Amino acid sequence: MKRFVISSTIALLSLSTTLFAQQSDSVLENYIQQALSQNPSLKAAISRVEASEQMARQAGVLPDPMLGVGVSRSPANRAFSGPDVMTETMLSVTQMLPFPGKLGLEKGMAGADRDERQAMAKGERAELIRMVKETYYDWSFVRASIQIVETNRDLMKQMVDITMSNYKVGSGLQQDVLRAQTELITFEDRLLELHQMEATLKARMNTLLNRASGAELEPPQDLSYLFTRVDTDSLRAKIATRNPDVEALQAQGRGKDYEIKMARRNYYPDVTLGVSYSFVDDPMGMVPGDIVSVEAMIPLPIHWRSRQDREVQQKRVERRLVGEKLQNMSNELDYQLSDLMNQEKRLRDQIKLYQESVIPLSQQTFESVLAGYRVSKVDFMTLLSSLMALFDHQLELQQKTLDYNMVWSQIESLTGQRIL
Repeated sequence: MKRFVISSTIALLSLSTTLFAQQSDSVLENYIQQALSQNPSLKAAISRVEASEQMARQAGVLPDPMLGVGVSRSPANRAFSGPDVMTETMLSVTQMLPFPGKLGLEKGMAGADRDERQAMAKGERAELIRMVKETYYDWSFVRASIQIVETNRDLMKQMVDITMSNYKVGSGLQQDVLRAQTELITFEDRLLELHQMEATLKARMNTLLNRASGAELEPPQDLSYLFTRVDTDSLRAKIATRNPDVEALQAQGRGKDYEIKMARRNYYPDVTLGVSYSFVDDPMGMVPGDIVSVEAMIPLPIHWRSRQDREVQQKRVERRLVGEKLQNMSNELDYQLSDLMNQEKRLRDQIKLYQESVIPLSQQTFESVLAGYRVSKVDFMTLLSSLMALFDHQLELQQKTLDYNMVWSQIESLTGQRIL
């Protein structure tokens, strides 16, 4: 029995303790494409863009002309209905003509609003990709953790049997039996927790794909990494030009510029032109014939200090506010990028350290303790501790690989484009 445990332990040590560089993950790509085509939140954002495009096409068009119809009679006294009553039937058409340049500014404002919504939809798309990738990475990590814990649990079951056998023949201690049984229960509890986490992540992925939460999903590939060297300055440049939130604020700023120009144009009145034709029925012959009239009307901006001046000031303040938001966002994004790049470097170094030093040393330590255990120079607790240390380090390597992929997922979200 002891020989069987030792052989199982050696087989355990043969498990891969390194993670291969990330290749093209077809499962992840398939999930991303499904989410981009099916996710209702992204569809709603796209619909908002389409609606704003239609609004932009409406802008810059003259208001509809007004058609008027009227009837007048003289005298107005209804009691009088003799043959001398004069009736006038009027048809009129009026058209409001905005001051030159206003229609173009309206079109510019609508175009800026469309651009802002497009940037917001782009942000929704980038955020959706980030959520799919992070859910996928979490799921892959949990599955790897389950595999490691299950292997450890199976080995622990064999160790429980060994300690029980040794205790029965008087060569073992009861505390070894109790410790081994306690560790076995701990592994069972961790497995229950991990399986629940996997079910939650599968439901989350189905939600992102707009599917029923219990729908079957293809399992993720093994968690892996790709050390990507990207110049930080180039990432900053991409954030400045491609970050969806930055693009949305830039479009909002352009819209405010148009609004300032429009507020200035409001000092100049719009003109309303009208033409009317009156069909006159005058039995007395006092009106020689039908009447044609033309009129022009303009508003009088007598309150320009209270209205137009303040409107211009308001739009300038709103534009300044957008500029301040953009500057604050640029500073925050620069800080986030610096922090993420520092994390990337730390995790890259830690992964290399674990692969090249920590895990090999843990393996050597375990093998050395195992050799001592074979000749009864090392007690069971020391063997158990060295084994647990090895497994903890394997889990930590998986965790750091997960964190590394998460960092790049966040960097992609900041830049608004795929990198990994």
